[in-house]
Amino acid sequence: MKSEDKIISIKSKLMNNIAKYKIKNELTQREIAVKCSIGQSRVSDLLNAKFGRFTIDQLIKLNYRLGIELDLLSLAEK
Repeated sequence: MKSEDKIISIKSKLMNNIAKYKIKNELTQREIAVKCSIGQSRVSDLLNAKFGRFTIDQLIKLNYRLGIELDLLSLAEK
């Protein structure tokens, strides 16, 4: 797998975590934005998988702000 593909795969997993959290907890984009201290438009970008607008570091921080536990080693696996 190319390094760019690997980066997109990791970003996808991190974005999916947040999308699943939103659905599970029946939250709006606005509520996610408040919890993450970001604008609602950024949440929209995240939920629409706009990979180029986020770094892996930013996505990890957003997961942690929501209390989503991460296994960082498993993120790099296929």
